[in-house]
Order: sequence, then C-alpha cells, then structure tokens
Amino acid sequence: MSRPVLTSRRIRWASAVISVVLALPLPLGIWAGLHLRLSPLLFLQSMLVSTPLVPIAILGGVCLAMIVFKDRWFCRYVCPTGALCDSLSETRKHRGVWRRIPSIQRWLALFGLGSAAFGFPIVGLLDPIALYQSAWAPVHLGMTLAAWLSCAGLFLVLGVSWILPYSWCRKLCPLGGLQVVATDIRRALSGRWRQFSKSRAGSKKPADLSPSSPSPEQNEGWQRRHLLVVGTGLGASWLLGNRKAHAAPPALRPPGSRPEEAFFTSCVRCGNCTRACPTHIISPSLDLQDPLGLLAPKLSFEQGNCDPACNACSQVCPTGAIQPFAVKEKALIRIGTALINLEGCVMARGGECRTCIDVCPYEAIETVEIDFQGQPKVIVDKCVGCGVCANPCPTKVITIVPTAVSRK
Repeated sequence: MSRPVLTSRRIRWASAVISVVLALPLPLGIWAGLHLRLSPLLFLQSMLVSTPLVPIAILGGVCLAMIVFKDRWFCRYVCPTGALCDSLSETRKHRGVWRRIPSIQRWLALFGLGSAAFGFPIVGLLDPIALYQSAWAPVHLGMTLAAWLSCAGLFLVLGVSWILPYSWCRKLCPLGGLQVVATDIRRALSGRWRQFSKSRAGSKKPADLSPSSPSPEQNEGWQRRHLLVVGTGLGASWLLGNRKAHAAPPALRPPGSRPEEAFFTSCVRCGNCTRACPTHIISPSLDLQDPLGLLAPKLSFEQGNCDPACNACSQVCPTGAIQPFAVKEKALIRIGTALINLEGCVMARGGECRTCIDVCPYEAIETVEIDFQGQPKVIVDKCVGCGVCANPCPTKVITIVPTAVSRK
C-alpha cells in the first residue's frame, strides 16, 4: 500500500486549516493570527519602518529567507488566501485568461518597499494575509457594518479570482510580486557569480544564458526598472511625509501607535489588535470625516478602559503601526487626556464623590478648591488617557480626547 504523497497543495491546505483555528476567538495570545507574522511582505514593511521586533517576528524573517531560495515558496506552501483563490479559479472552464492580463505584482511590491523606506508602506494594505485575517471580523465583532466592510477586501480578491481565474495570485498580488523580485535577485546574483568563477578559472567558454541565468544585458535591464519603481515609491512616500496631516478630527488610537499621518498607511486593518484587547475597547473606525483612516483601529471607553497592566495590542501588530512596548513602559505612553465636564460633576456641585480620584492608577486627578468649593482637576502631565476614570463616573461626565484636542 503506497503512502499518500505530501504535496505542496496538501501542505497549503493544512496551513489554511491552521489559519482558521488561529483566527477564531480563542485565548491564543501572540499566536492569534499567526499567519500575519509569516508574511514576508509585512515582515519587510515592519523592518523598513524601524519597528522593534518581538521574538515571534523572527518567523517572518525565516519565510523571507525561504522565498529567496525557492521560487514562490510562500504561495505554494503557506498562503490560505492563495488556496481559496486557486480553488475558485479551478471551477472555471477558461482558466488561461490570466496570461493575457499584464502583470503588475512585481511593481506593486517594489513600489511598496520604496514607500515603506520613508515610513509610508501603503501597499501592505493589499497583503493577502492581512485581507484574509480582516475577513474574520464578523466572528469577533458580530454582524456590524464595520465587520462586513472588513470582509470586503477578501471578497474582492476572491471575486477577481473567479471572474479572471488565477489573475490575483499570478498577476496582481504584491506578496507574490515580492517573491518574483526575490527570484530575480537570486538569479541575477547567481549569474554574476558564475561569470566571476569562470573569469577566475580563465575559462573561455561562454557564460550560461539559460532562462534561469539571465544575460548581463537582461540583468541591467531589470535592475534599472526595479530601481525606477522603488524610486517612485520613495518619491510618493516623501510627498506623503511632507504634507500636512489629513484634515480629519484626531482619533484615539491604541497605545504605542505611530503618529497619525503614518499610522493610517502602516496599519493594514488586519484586526489583530481588536481581537487581542482583553477589555474590548478597540474597534474599526467608521468615521466618514476621516476616509483615510477607515477601518483603522480606534478606542472607545464606553464599556471599558485600557488596562495599565496590558500590552497585548502592541505584541500582535504585524506591521509596526502599533509599536511594541513593555508593560512597565505604559505609564510613559500617552493615548489622550481626560476631560471632566464640571457642570454635571457631583463633587463640583457640592456632593460627596471622589470616584475618579480614587480609581486613577496614575494619580492624575486631584482635588482643587475654587470659590470655597472642591472640584476635580486633571493633571495633564500625568494623565495618559487610559479611561479608567471614565466608566465608573456616576454621572458619566468624563471623556477621553486626543492630546492634541485637549491642548487647543
């Protein structure tokens, strides 16, 4: 009896099954959404925006090395989105139509790397693993508008793969494009090494010009094109970096988030931080006044607060949009500032209440006396905007606002 052959197709489907388990609302800690850590594109993005690495991030480096040494290794063995796209493509009769579609995936990858070098890795939004993880939002958020919008990216990719079979994976996907670039580089270096070895050996035989070993003219051609696209990405990110922040109301972002103008491009809307938050205060933004920040994570303190002993969101972010930090550093990270509406405050009206003062973990609220009447006052330099004081307030007169708003 012959043993079943462990093909790349079977391995990729096994990876897809694992990705389903890791996307479910289970207490998995940093292992939740593990495939985001495996994406070489997101790993490079986080490196280029100078994100401090958490230990699990090394998995992305391993996958990056694998795609350099083996053509399209990630597509063949790991990508759950690719497994779904190929399955849909195989249901169509005319599956060769993708060959007539111009390939832009290599250029998308290079443009993304160029823009990431200046801190604006826009193309990461199209990473197939990020799209896949976002599609699980209804499981975690319920049947909300934000959850269904989070699914839109994967549905669009699957629709393209059904209408134009194989076109996403082979022509459009930037992660696939990164793997093509890795192959280009490996072949170019291999060709140069062979030429160098032959010259050192004094061989008069012509260099190997097989398809796997490009000629010097071909090498120079792709190098020029690659550098041009990378340069275009650098230029685009430079323009973004030198523009004023988009004219939208400041938003409350998770602790450790990059500055707003960089956050909305480096965040790939994967939803990992939303799932990791133990107090459920992170949700996708639906603010139409801030279209560039659509579906990016924002904070709401209506039902809970940002636990001073928690750094979960920073440990699961795969791109560096939320910078990793240790729990002991959290007192130095400012989310916003508490504002107290004294008109409805029990203490300010002469009543007996000091709830906000007692619960504040940073001693950022004190009692001051004005016109012989005590009232609470926020010490701005101590307040980090954790929201611990907002929920227990009996009259709900405490709101947390972005620091920029509180200082106007």
